[in-house]
Amino acid sequence: MDRRCGDDRREGQVLVLTAADFHPSAHSLEGFLRGSLDAELTREIAMHLLEGCSQCQARALRRWEGTLESGEAKSYGAGEQPENVLDFADFVEAERNDSVELLAELTSRPLGAGMMLVVGLPSFHSWALAENLIDRAYDLRFDDVAGLINHACLAVAVCQQLDSEAYGRPAIHDLQARAWSHLGNGFSILAEFQTSEACFAKADQLLELGTGDPLELAMSLRLRVGLRLRQHRFAEGRRLCQATRELFDQVGDSHHVGESWVLQGNVEHRADMLKDATACFSKALECLDPRVDPHMPHVVRHNLVLLLHESGQSDKAYAEVDETLRGFRELGDRQAYLKFKRVQAAIAAAIDLPHVAEQCLLEARNGFIATGMAARAAIAALELAQLYLQHGNFAETRRVAEQLLPILQVRGLHEEALAALLVFREAAIKERLTSTLLDETVKLVQKRHADA
Repeated sequence: MDRRCGDDRREGQVLVLTAADFHPSAHSLEGFLRGSLDAELTREIAMHLLEGCSQCQARALRRWEGTLESGEAKSYGAGEQPENVLDFADFVEAERNDSVELLAELTSRPLGAGMMLVVGLPSFHSWALAENLIDRAYDLRFDDVAGLINHACLAVAVCQQLDSEAYGRPAIHDLQARAWSHLGNGFSILAEFQTSEACFAKADQLLELGTGDPLELAMSLRLRVGLRLRQHRFAEGRRLCQATRELFDQVGDSHHVGESWVLQGNVEHRADMLKDATACFSKALECLDPRVDPHMPHVVRHNLVLLLHESGQSDKAYAEVDETLRGFRELGDRQAYLKFKRVQAAIAAAIDLPHVAEQCLLEARNGFIATGMAARAAIAALELAQLYLQHGNFAETRRVAEQLLPILQVRGLHEEALAALLVFREAAIKERLTSTLLDETVKLVQKRHADA
């Protein structure tokens, strides 16, 4: 699709860029507001608007206003602002009650309509609403990346409308930087690294204009560690972890110091530095406060069990499995529980318990399908196929391939991963599957969905 004004051509779903000044067509803007476009094109248009194209912002706002029922825009009120910056803390606290309803209203609509609601109605120009959107975006980072990006886009849109006299321009720049950083994290998870880098560059520009709060810088830097990890730029990832730790230590935040050790543990693990990763995770447990985040210590234990297995101590690792699973059950964290069932399966297979491994992978695959986590379900299915193929059970391998269809129909799979899964499925059904093809499929899907 050529995104110049008034022109709309498609080659599948691929954007065809032919000029420097791209703008969404009238047809695409209409689809953006109605929520009828695919996720990639929706993100493209949202970013174009957030980057400040006043022409397209005005076009989108006019189209949105034309869809409103009479009186709808007035029903949210005009919004209020504090009389001066000295009232800031009290006023933001007072905003929080209203922000819950505003958040629900925004997120019940397509992203495009939500962004126009923010631009068009003063009641959505709320600091507390922006913070709620950012916090929700962070919560969604493991289970719903599309939701993360939508919430971060809305947060950026809200920040752009905040009254500088009411809230203070430097403070608004800090909040804008926070929103752009979470947006950069979302694109990093999707492996859209160029867009992610651009978001973090925008955050840097805003932080330079902000209050100089070391916490804001630390929060932004920690989100960049994942980008460097996914790019395999491990030395830069380590330096970011060190800088983040120093900033959190400077303000006496030991819990986030612990989280920085978790991030460095992830970097060392991905770099195959297993001893260093174990040391980092062990240090993290000394700092993490379960009252701040009861989930994080259990994630660290998950990683330590996996490292025991990967370092050749599978018997010791298996002895820790039940306690780790119990922790996730007590938390009510279904996704973390299912992810750890895959770890349990790998350990069980290594100590010659194939039946246990099979049951773990079946539970993980079916659980991920039930919760709509396509990439995780696909990886669990492929690992199940590997288990069957290793034991010469070709009939069950074929059955796994035949049962792949519900996973392929769930949105959220990367195009390349989807293509590889279709090749695997056809090969298995036609009994032409080799262990090499299966292993390559697993690696590709894991690469395209590194956080699955």
